[in-house]
Amino acid sequence: MKKYILIFVFLLSSCSTVERAPSNVTDKCSDIITLFFKKNSYGKDKNFVRSLIEKTIILSEGKYFADESAPLRKETHHALFEFFLPEKIAGSDQLEQLLFDAFSKNEAIAKLQLTLNDLSFFGTRATYPATEAKEIIEADQKKINLFLESVNVERFSSLTEGQKSEFLSLFKDSEVQSRRAMYFKIKSAYMSAIYDSPIGEQIAKVKLPLKVRPDLAEFIKAHPLNLPQVQAKKKYDVIVIGSGPAGSVIAHELQQKGKSVLLLEQGSFVHPGAIDTRKFSELKYSAQPNLFNDDSSIIFRAGGATGGGTAVNIDLAFSPELKEVRTQIEKWRAEGFIEKNQFSEEEMKNAYAYIKKQVGTRTPEKNEINANNNVLLDGAMKTNSEARLYDLNSYPPLEAKGKISDKKSSVEAFLLPAMNDEKNPLHFRPNTTVNKVLFEEDGKTVKGVAIKITAAHSIPGAIDNPMGLDFAKEVDLEVLADKVIISSGSIGTPSLLLNSGVQNEMIGKHIIAHPSMPIIGKFNRPINILEGTASTVYVPKKGYILESTSASPGYAAIMMPGTPREIQKKLESFNQYAGFGVMLVDESSTSNKVLLDKNGAPVIHYDLTEQDKVTFRKGIADAARIMFAAGASEVLLPSTEFSVLKSLKDVEALEKNLKLIKSKNVITSAHIQGTARMGTDPSTSVVDTNQMVWGTKNLYVADSAIHPQSVGANPMQTIYTLAKIFADNLP
Repeated sequence: MKKYILIFVFLLSSCSTVERAPSNVTDKCSDIITLFFKKNSYGKDKNFVRSLIEKTIILSEGKYFADESAPLRKETHHALFEFFLPEKIAGSDQLEQLLFDAFSKNEAIAKLQLTLNDLSFFGTRATYPATEAKEIIEADQKKINLFLESVNVERFSSLTEGQKSEFLSLFKDSEVQSRRAMYFKIKSAYMSAIYDSPIGEQIAKVKLPLKVRPDLAEFIKAHPLNLPQVQAKKKYDVIVIGSGPAGSVIAHELQQKGKSVLLLEQGSFVHPGAIDTRKFSELKYSAQPNLFNDDSSIIFRAGGATGGGTAVNIDLAFSPELKEVRTQIEKWRAEGFIEKNQFSEEEMKNAYAYIKKQVGTRTPEKNEINANNNVLLDGAMKTNSEARLYDLNSYPPLEAKGKISDKKSSVEAFLLPAMNDEKNPLHFRPNTTVNKVLFEEDGKTVKGVAIKITAAHSIPGAIDNPMGLDFAKEVDLEVLADKVIISSGSIGTPSLLLNSGVQNEMIGKHIIAHPSMPIIGKFNRPINILEGTASTVYVPKKGYILESTSASPGYAAIMMPGTPREIQKKLESFNQYAGFGVMLVDESSTSNKVLLDKNGAPVIHYDLTEQDKVTFRKGIADAARIMFAAGASEVLLPSTEFSVLKSLKDVEALEKNLKLIKSKNVITSAHIQGTARMGTDPSTSVVDTNQMVWGTKNLYVADSAIHPQSVGANPMQTIYTLAKIFADNLP
């Protein structure tokens, strides 16, 4: 009896000391205590102390990952690893241990591993968010508890392979977004880690490109940056927040004009050429490989490193002079978002010529069209569709030899030259969180920013403080400036405006996402998707673009339909698969927006409009027809509505019946725009046509957030170009 009283007191104590407790913490505590003392919940053979530790760790929202929890997590990790790699091969035991060590440092995955150690926990109210509708929770709980009753098993590790698949499918198909997010998080973590490893290379019969230079230390020694070491100024002419394509250009151009400029970046700075920046999740937004919208129906991808998207994207460059982009800009003008002569063809042409020269944008040669890109080219020709060659921000094949990647980012093009200027070096500080913009007593004139310096990510080649700026770490600081320019992207920019108390109902609204779905074709001939220049061909259509792209075995494993055993079998023929994506040019909608949660972190709400669904469905069907026209024996989609298409008859059925149900399709987005839109009316926009935030003085926005609607294509080159025009016109 004393033992149970002590446990009861311990659990209550845990409940009362949890930091940042969720709003429904009382429900969580009640459920956990009830579960803990439930009759027969813990049999004689179950370790009493370990069970108590498990519940305490889960209750504390992952706050404590004590050494004692390792056996619990390792047990679940082994079961998950075995499930996602059902047929073991040489080296899998070593990989399993390496992944356990890596996942132990990831709070979200470690917490999932712990939770899966007691399946009955999922039948309690404690594992559901307080905001979810009662009827949805009850329906979900019923399915979980029926399954648990049918298997009569307590731990995930005790389930058979079929039972594991059935249990995880309850999460994949759940109406509760947090359950769907949990499924995809665990699937993507294990699948990408397994198949983008030497194990994946063996299964797929490929050699993956290097992530890190093997001669890293020697390379850095032979290529010193020789950056000047500078002291922070008491006040700057301009502070630029965000070092993506817009922030890099603006900081460079204003520094060239003789302004004192401080550039702040939340992400890390990596020695150029040391690693392939596209392959590190630490360099993505929020340092996570996947960022979901609030109902987990779309995976958003954005840069979170020095260079922003230019450091992590696949370098596809759509000129702002293209008909598709000019049409959109003229639409902005016709609808009253921009002035009569703003962004004229001549102005855009001159600015883009400068950008192309600085970045080194090139058009690939026809001999660079590899077999994968040729699938889209050939299929387009056979279906009377227009195919074009991309421009690329990358080195040509001969120049790229010996480099870790062929990428050219804004770091080399704009930042390093500005930072190395002897007379007026750009002051740059990565690993800096800007908490809010500061205003003078009048509440509208910019005063500066409130910041906190954090540690750099622990990745190869990362340089914590490349210019030695003497800001103190881990303390709240204020930095003063005459002007502040926010270039934090369409998630970061509205978040900062909202956290700074800027009043405007349009902030965060009108997200443009360019939702995309990959189309995978199986061929009876070698494709060898990883060989040659990754992306060279695209097909523009009304309302969508078909874009060739490359993919690793890890990405293919995430996107392919089927059980892990079926996927492993498919990936043995990895070199016979081709792929390209359908990118929707979506509509602007007030209901699609970036919000803040109770901790000030961004939450994305995004739904496809009914018209977008019609266009997207047409694009997916069109892509499947092109894939079949190129000779595919079958077409695979990341959808449980239509996962495998065997013929054109199946394509017709898809075009009529694909509903794009959220829980049954995997959709991605990498081109977020529009959340601080430009306009001539403060009731419908966030910034005026000079890009100054309405109701403020000397606070500007310059990034993809200002786009009133989609730019009509991948936006990187347009962002660069509009940033150049902004910097030229800034007083």
